[in-house]
Amino acid sequence: MTGAIVREAELLISTYGKTIGLRSLDALHIACWKLNEEKNWIFVTSDSIQDKVIQRLKGESLFIE
Repeated sequence: MTGAIVREAELLISTYGKTIGLRSLDALHIACWKLNEEKNWIFVTSDSIQDKVIQRLKGESLFIE
């Protein structure tokens, strides 16, 4: 895992940890996606917290219940 991913995860937690309840492993998951995302990628999740964060980041997500 690169330092850039860890730094991005820390930023995500500081931004969304208290307001949305983003957890550390979820932040790492989203950070990996965000830093490696290419055009037209969709973040697929069944976690409502992850989905809320992706929406706030203006990413495209597919929530599966």
